[in-house]
Amino acid sequence: MSTREVLVVTDGRGPTARLAEELDGLAEAPATTTVDPTAAVDRATTGVWGCVLVPATLVGEDCLQGLPPELPTIALLTDGNDLDAIGSDDVATGGPGDVATGGPDVVDVVEWPVEPDRYPFVARRLRAHASGARRERDAARFRAMFRDSPDPIIVHDADGRIVDLNRRACESLGYEREELVGMALPEIEVGISEAEMDEVWEGYTPGEPLTLEGRHRRKDGTEFPVEVSLGRIDLPGGEHFFGIVRDVTDRDERERRLERRTDQLEFFNGLLRHEVLNGMTVVRGNAELLLEQLPEDDDRRRHVEAIDERSEDIVSVTRRVRSVLGRLTDGREASLSTVDAAAILEERIASFAESHPEVEVCLETPGEAPVVADSFLGDVLDNVLGNAADHAGEAPTVEASIDAGPETTTIRIADDGRGVPDERKEAIFERGETGPTSGSTGFGLYFVDIMVAEYGGDVWVEDRADGESGAVFVLELPTG
Repeated sequence: MSTREVLVVTDGRGPTARLAEELDGLAEAPATTTVDPTAAVDRATTGVWGCVLVPATLVGEDCLQGLPPELPTIALLTDGNDLDAIGSDDVATGGPGDVATGGPDVVDVVEWPVEPDRYPFVARRLRAHASGARRERDAARFRAMFRDSPDPIIVHDADGRIVDLNRRACESLGYEREELVGMALPEIEVGISEAEMDEVWEGYTPGEPLTLEGRHRRKDGTEFPVEVSLGRIDLPGGEHFFGIVRDVTDRDERERRLERRTDQLEFFNGLLRHEVLNGMTVVRGNAELLLEQLPEDDDRRRHVEAIDERSEDIVSVTRRVRSVLGRLTDGREASLSTVDAAAILEERIASFAESHPEVEVCLETPGEAPVVADSFLGDVLDNVLGNAADHAGEAPTVEASIDAGPETTTIRIADDGRGVPDERKEAIFERGETGPTSGSTGFGLYFVDIMVAEYGGDVWVEDRADGESGAVFVLELPTG
């Protein structure tokens, strides 16, 4: 609803309704809406109106008590006696159709009947009141937002002199308001000249968001980083500019800590690659060489075989950890695309079965299962399959299936182990979490959780539906 509409209080086909009809055909007239006197207060308080036009005889009536005091009220005089209703001493009238100032509750009066040539004049007066009320409401709203804003707000003129600011701005800079009003912006802004600010404003498009980062200087000389959202505003005296300031000290500190942590993770990732993986390659190579040279009946073979198997486990865990570290330190948004989860799962299951010949593997997949993911989906499935093998039963069995739906595709990987207690079903995906008998580092499922979240999916663990012991890991991914 336009704030320039006029609420017309009328009883049937009274003069106010007839005046509204005459005005509706004029281009300069505001839109009007008629309402019965008994409903006037409800309509006036539930809508946004420019002004209200009422018969003068109703001004003092109970039905109009409760009109919003900020809503300009204009009385329509139909008889000289109507002046008594609004206080004749406070009203000065001219000829028919003239508008004069009213009493304390009425801002203007219009005398009826109105001569046809006076309708445009009345229309302009009503629109002026409606526009003035809108400006006053906007100004009051701005003053309230300005005063109560949790962020500092600074208003300055075209010369860069501060003309107003709110309490939070004074607190953030450590000045009294009187000290800041009239101060030039370069006295509080660090590292930006007036010429640079002029260049910013010259390229500014009104109504478009403009945010700058910089530093502010407090009264005690200390500085702090800020993010300032800028805009223009028309105030008495011409065009002015305002800045909504946000102290980003905490954000910058978090970013510095994250950068330091990323550097540390990248260092450890390189250490794993150069020292651990390269070292284990040497260990495995020597173990394999020894196995080739030792006779089959040599008791020492079992020790060398243990070294070879444990080396393979260490390499596998190290690669998983490096996958997590690489993803955490990548610094780029995940580059997602549509991939065939069925084909990837079949490939990973085949590799899993080859490396775990002791595990019986069952797989059910549709012909295709397009999902939104990236090249790490295979690593995700490897980690879930590896976890299933680690916790499978005495006659280990792993079952995998895919259910492709129109919105989401669900991958289930079940084992026949002891299952996961309810109290650990969420914690199992947290960093460093391991089972009570597991020798793993807890990185695998943490990595799974990170990656599935990046794909826009979800992962959880549940009990087997067939009542048998074991756990089912469920990966729900967006269908591609």
